[in-house]
Amino acid sequence: MVETLSKQGTLFERDERGQLIPIEIILETLPDTPRVRLLPLTRGEVLKMRLVAKDPEKVSEQDKDIVLNKCIEPKYTTDEIEFVKPKILTAIVLGVLSLSLDIPQQQLLNMAVRNEGGLGHVVLDELTKKK
Repeated sequence: MVETLSKQGTLFERDERGQLIPIEIILETLPDTPRVRLLPLTRGEVLKMRLVAKDPEKVSEQDKDIVLNKCIEPKYTTDEIEFVKPKILTAIVLGVLSLSLDIPQQQLLNMAVRNEGGLGHVVLDELTKKK
């Protein structure tokens, strides 16, 4: 029997002010699998990523912006973001995308490795894929 789609299972949780509630996840692509608290991307933010994916020069800034705005714990400052290790930055971005698109982190990483355009193109490909 096919179940009816319910709103409860389709919405990201929000607090009483309507703000997204951070979700704790494990960064599965890092050896010590640390926990972080992240906010998911909204559909509008994901669509904006598609546009940036077409301009490789903007992708690095986009990744930093995602970590600054979506990584709640640990929280990085604008000054600190410049010194976050690339491996950590990529793992956090993968975590945010995984949370937002409901795709396992390792699968996203594999898709990005196969796709020379990087994570932004993975998002673009995933959103435009015919099912």
